[in-house]
Amino acid sequence: MIKEHKGTILFAGNFQYQFREFAMARALKELGWQIEPFSWEDYTPLTFIGRILFKYMLGRTVKRINADLLSICKRTKPDIVFLCRPNYISTATIMALKSHCRLIATWNPDNPFGGYNLNSAMKYKPTGIYRLLFPLIVCEKAIYFRRLWSKLLRALPLYDICFVYRSENIEKYKQAGVEKVYHLPSFYDPALHRPMTLIDADKKCYERDVVFIGHFEPDGRVQYLEALLDNDIKFQLYGQSWNYYLSAKIKKMFSDPIRPIFGINYTKTISGAKIALCFLSKLNLNQYTRRCFEIPACRTLLLCERTPKMQELFMEDREAVYFSDPLELVAKVKYYLAHPAERNAIAVAGYERCMSSGYDVANRMKICDEIFNQELFSTTT
Repeated sequence: MIKEHKGTILFAGNFQYQFREFAMARALKELGWQIEPFSWEDYTPLTFIGRILFKYMLGRTVKRINADLLSICKRTKPDIVFLCRPNYISTATIMALKSHCRLIATWNPDNPFGGYNLNSAMKYKPTGIYRLLFPLIVCEKAIYFRRLWSKLLRALPLYDICFVYRSENIEKYKQAGVEKVYHLPSFYDPALHRPMTLIDADKKCYERDVVFIGHFEPDGRVQYLEALLDNDIKFQLYGQSWNYYLSAKIKKMFSDPIRPIFGINYTKTISGAKIALCFLSKLNLNQYTRRCFEIPACRTLLLCERTPKMQELFMEDREAVYFSDPLELVAKVKYYLAHPAERNAIAVAGYERCMSSGYDVANRMKICDEIFNQELFSTTT
């Protein structure tokens, strides 16, 4: 049920994936906010050169995004401008927006103070015939990492409110000049992430012992997957950027390129797995990630890298299972594949923890709602 109208939010972001901007905007609307969406995904250039410039936050398309965002803000006069991962938005645009709204806020699911540097770029070592591309890949990654957060970091002091994905980032944002910083953790979307009973036609495609869905990163996840293969444990793999970096051992297992998977197919893949793996990004210095909620929300066993944050979110060996090295990963996979009753009990407990602890998008957006109400009320007194 949508509550009474509180005000208007110009909600700007990528709007490429259902699990993020769409889910957040819908939840805020249900809390009584009128949402004016603005998507820079709609501006993706068609030409090769245009796409290259766009990737590095350069060129006419980026200027047009900034100009159009400001134009819509002038026309709609929103109470709040909420920018999700605003790496295209310039300092000049933020300053101009301030004249046409009451509050500017941002949330970034990535970590602009993480490991996005040359040392990380050097770790991207392609395999097989792609080895000759190593110097080019390192150069490209180094430039991209340098450009990725440049606009956001310069603009941070201008934001009235910054929501951060990691509580560890609160102090970093304050040191960067942000006065008001709040922790807004990630979430799952019950409209998408839910238990699914697969029909017979889907079982062949989606039923697997082990699955990992996630991007490639040179943080040891290849070695973890190789350890599974060394122990005759087969898995399904989905995600971005894998094909340049797959070891020969893993390549033999897959005849087709590794691709990402989204939407209902993502949910079916998790629901069809006995165990879903979760690796944590070292670029983002992650202690948890959104899949830590999405997997249990599908009532599938979560097997994740062990961190203090994960142990806080889900009780170890009761609501989720953890590992700290390849040997432990292999041992846990073997054990829980061989003990379906225990595996299912933990999956159910993880699902119930998601429900009872409010890890869903609606409860997360209540954090924003409360702070927005406080800020708008205080500005009128």
